[in-house]
Amino acid sequence: MSLALSSNKPQRIAEIVDSHEGEQVIIWTQFDEEGEILQALIPNSVHLTGKITKQEVRLKILEDFRQGRIQVLIVKPRLMGTGLNLQHCRICIFSWAADSFEALYQAIGRLHRYGQKEQVLVYIPHTALERPMLENVMRKQADYIEDAQFQERLYVECLLDDLQAFANRTLQIETEEEEPLPDITGPDYQLIHGDCIKVMAGMPENQFDLAVFSPPFADLYSYSCKNEDLGNCNGLDDEFEMHFSFFAHHLFRVMKPGCVVALHVAPLAILKSVKGYTGIRDFPAECRAVFESVGFIYDGKATIGKNPQAQSIRTHAQGLAFKTLHSNSRKLRFAIPDYLLKFMKPGDAPEFASQDVTNEDWIRMAHPIWDWVRETKTLNAQTKRLSEGDIKHICPLQIDVIDAAIRLWSDRGEHVLSPFAGIGSEGVLAVRLGRKFTGIELKKEYLMLAEKNIQEELRQVDFMGELVESFI
Repeated sequence: MSLALSSNKPQRIAEIVDSHEGEQVIIWTQFDEEGEILQALIPNSVHLTGKITKQEVRLKILEDFRQGRIQVLIVKPRLMGTGLNLQHCRICIFSWAADSFEALYQAIGRLHRYGQKEQVLVYIPHTALERPMLENVMRKQADYIEDAQFQERLYVECLLDDLQAFANRTLQIETEEEEPLPDITGPDYQLIHGDCIKVMAGMPENQFDLAVFSPPFADLYSYSCKNEDLGNCNGLDDEFEMHFSFFAHHLFRVMKPGCVVALHVAPLAILKSVKGYTGIRDFPAECRAVFESVGFIYDGKATIGKNPQAQSIRTHAQGLAFKTLHSNSRKLRFAIPDYLLKFMKPGDAPEFASQDVTNEDWIRMAHPIWDWVRETKTLNAQTKRLSEGDIKHICPLQIDVIDAAIRLWSDRGEHVLSPFAGIGSEGVLAVRLGRKFTGIELKKEYLMLAEKNIQEELRQVDFMGELVESFI
């Protein structure tokens, strides 16, 4: 908080201290004369100086302040040391308008360290003559934030390159390297065989109007034996979070400003055989944190209910079993729902009025509980094992969820992306609803099945078009 003053600054500082009665305050000064004036105005304050206060007395004053025996400490920043931890205090006041952003940053940083549990309040009372100095510091702060964000993006990109180089040098993949399939291109759709992170890294920025997908969940299902497969990340550490952050970073690049990412995700059961206890891992919150860290704006979620009996039979969860109800009810838990999380890339996109959502549709879709999603209505796969040795599970996203996302957040003719295309569920709905589609899939068997499913959908669309024309 900064205050332009026409009145006496020391008196105003004393009033700020009075407004935080009972709380500890640090007042940063530049000259000893400032400290003497402020100490005379503020009761229960101690002025620590370099010239007058002896070393052992300075240490005693600092310890008393950290233990709460001193309410107001008046001191120059350079006397406190840049590595000092003062996070027990949350209020600081600058009696001087410095022209050095570094000095301001370091002084505030002594309070704003790990362990600080409260919001840090910073007061910079200043006169009209000091305002240009303060504005210059704020400009330097803006430059610092911009540079820090650039350096963070550069670090992530360099780390990805280093990890890939390390993998190329040290990891021996037992299976033979397969030649990537050529891109499959049809009317208004494209299917790309490969790791979505590498594929998106080679794409131009700002390509897509909507992304809708369900990523492989951490350490839950195995889809392939490839290192690039998110499903092979170890759920015991931060491996998935690091891998997923690379994905989110490149997804952010290729999305158009102002456009939507619809992320289907679910909490994960914690198994006693893995961690020594049972519980629920808030996997959606972890994914949200990663997306927000790369710049996406979180804009809400829909909860998709699940049948507890069906989930109990499918997962053998003891917390859902009738046996547990009649033996140890304390261990009963809720069924695990799915969530559809909505994110937006900052910026502005062209406005459109949806041609595919009626008022009745919107009443249903705006409800935060999507109890109308049919759990078993998914794109039919002929088999759950497409190749030997590496696939344990096919997990197509429900048709109702994809349909709602595409109709709500994209216009006809716009471009939909699925970075984990799987067997083509998002592609089928995209072409059905008159959108363009790009799908990326690591597993070639899935990609070939996706092409088959999309082609079948196009044949049905053509047939219906011909049928309509025959009646005109």
